[in-house]
Amino acid sequence: MNKRYALPYGSGSVRKRKDVYWLFYRDPEGRIIQETSHTSDYASAMVMLIDRALVTAQARVAVLRAAREEAKAAATATGRDEALNRGEQGARRGSVRADAARRGAGRAANRGGKS
Repeated sequence: MNKRYALPYGSGSVRKRKDVYWLFYRDPEGRIIQETSHTSDYASAMVMLIDRALVTAQARVAVLRAAREEAKAAATATGRDEALNRGEQGARRGSVRADAARRGAGRAANRGGKS
């Protein structure tokens, strides 16, 4: 039996069709690719899959880094970056009633129902 390798979710998979392993993965543009490995060796097919998954992962990291820099630039332009660093974003005053934590029963307590 072949050893199963633990790849992150979404990295793709290797399936056997007759005597040859096939690779199923997404390319950097998000299209689903089915590609033959031209081998009957599971470990060799996994190496091929991992190589392709690395290309896709590196492209996704590049997109995320660019989005992060764009968001930081927008936050700096609006002056909101300092508030983000101090943790002042989040629930505003009045979003949760002050006595909600003391009562603890939620809606049932509000209506006098069973809790």
